[in-house]
Amino acid sequence: WMRHMNTSIKRRLLVGLLSLMVIACLLTLVKNYFDTRHEIQDLLDANLAQSARVLLELSSHELHEQLAYARTLNPDGEGISEHMPAQIHKYQQEIDFQIWLPGGHLAVRSENAPKEPFTNIDDTFEDHKFQDRLWRVYSVADQDKNVRVQVGQFYDERDALSNNISARLITSFGIMLPLLALIIWFNVDHAMRPLNKIARQIENRRYDNLQPISMSDVPTEAQPMVKAINALFGRLQK
Repeated sequence: WMRHMNTSIKRRLLVGLLSLMVIACLLTLVKNYFDTRHEIQDLLDANLAQSARVLLELSSHELHEQLAYARTLNPDGEGISEHMPAQIHKYQQEIDFQIWLPGGHLAVRSENAPKEPFTNIDDTFEDHKFQDRLWRVYSVADQDKNVRVQVGQFYDERDALSNNISARLITSFGIMLPLLALIIWFNVDHAMRPLNKIARQIENRRYDNLQPISMSDVPTEAQPMVKAINALFGRLQK
C-alpha cells in the first residue's frame, strides 16, 4: 500500500493512459481486422460474379457457335482446356471457369478447372471441394439456358490475399502505437513542468524567505496546494 502511495503522479498518468491506449487500439485492431477480411471476401465475390457475367455475355452473343463447334471436336465431354495468363499483379486473383452448353456438355474450361460442374445452382455463391482443395464458386446462365458459365477460385489464395492486406493493417498499428506512446509521454511530461517549477522555487529558497509563491502559470489543480503553502508562509511571517 505504501509503495502504491509513493508512486509518482507522472507514472500513474503514463501507465493509465498507455494502458487505455493499448486496450483501445487492440480492440480497434481486432474489429478492423475482421471487417477488412469480410470486405475483401465481398470484393472477391463481386469480382467472381462480374467475371462470370462478362464471360456469359461473350459466350451468348459471339462465341455460342464456336463453342458448339468446339463441342463437336470433343465428343467425350471434357471440353477444351484453356491456358490462363500468368499473374501480372501481386493482388491479381486467378479465376478458373467452365462454359457449359445444353445437355450438360462442357465446351470450354480453364486448365485448372475440374471436369465436373462447379455447382448446380445459379446466381448463388457456394463453397465446394474439388481436387482436395476448397473452392469459392459462382454460376450464371442466359435467359434461355443455352449457355451456362461457372467460375471458381481457390479459397486458400483468397485467404492469402486477405491475410496480406490485414497484415499491412496490423503493421500500421504497430508503427502507430510507439508514436502515440511518445506523444502521450511528451504531453504528460509537459503538463508536469509547472509542478516541477513550484518545487524548484521552494527548494531554492532561503530559510528566512517567507514571500508568497508566484501564482502565475500555476495549473488549476495545483492552485489549492500553492495557496495553502502561501497561507503557511503568511502565518510564519506573523
